[in-house]
Amino acid sequence: MVYHDIRSPLSTIVASLEVLSSLPIGAQDATAQSMIEVAQRSAKRIQHLVDSLLDINRLESGQEIGNRAPASMKAIVDEAVGLILPMAEIKSVRVITRTDTNLPQVDIDEEMILRVLINLLENAVKFSRVQGTIRITLNQQADMILTAIRDDGPGIAPDEQELIFEKYGRPNILADGGGLGLGLSYCRLAVNSHGGQIWVESKPGTGAVFKFTLPTVD
Repeated sequence: MVYHDIRSPLSTIVASLEVLSSLPIGAQDATAQSMIEVAQRSAKRIQHLVDSLLDINRLESGQEIGNRAPASMKAIVDEAVGLILPMAEIKSVRVITRTDTNLPQVDIDEEMILRVLINLLENAVKFSRVQGTIRITLNQQADMILTAIRDDGPGIAPDEQELIFEKYGRPNILADGGGLGLGLSYCRLAVNSHGGQIWVESKPGTGAVFKFTLPTVD
C-alpha cells in the first residue's frame, strides 16, 4: 500500500533528523541547526498526515481501534501545543490552556487523538490573526471530557459548518488555504470512532470554537 511505502522511509528521515539535532553543534553552525529543526518539524508534519491517511483508510473500512488505553487529555493537549508552538510563534499567536482539576482519564488511542488535536490547533493558528490568541479548555461533562479550541479568526458561516468536516470539502473560508481538505474529515472519523462527537460553533467575524467530546474511563 502506498501509505506504508511512504511511511517507512519517512520514519527513517525523522529518526535521522532527531539524531542530528541531538549532536553538539558550535555557534558557527547555528544556521545548520536551525535548518535541521525546520526539516524535522516538516518531516513530522508529513508523518502525521500519512498516519492520518492510514487511520482514515482503516476507519472507513470498519476496522476497530486497536490501541485504546486510559490516558490524560491534559498531557496529550500539552504535547500537541508543544508541537505547534513554532508555527504559532511565526504569527506571534499565544496559546492559553485552562483545565478543570482532577479530570478523569479518557479511553483512547493516544496517537490518533494527538493527531486530532494537531489538526485542530494548526487550523486555529492558520486562521488566527497576527498576535492573536488561541484558548483551549478542558472540562468534564457527565461521562465525557469536553475539549474546546477557540481562535480569533474570520469565523465560519452557519451553512458551511458541516461542509468543513466532509472529505475534500472546500468551503469559502478554506478556498485559498491550500491543503488536501482531509484534516477535519479525519478529526470527525477519529472522534466518532471513539464514541465522541465533534462540531464547530461560529459566526462570521467572531472566530470559531471547535469542540469535541471523548468518553471517560469507566
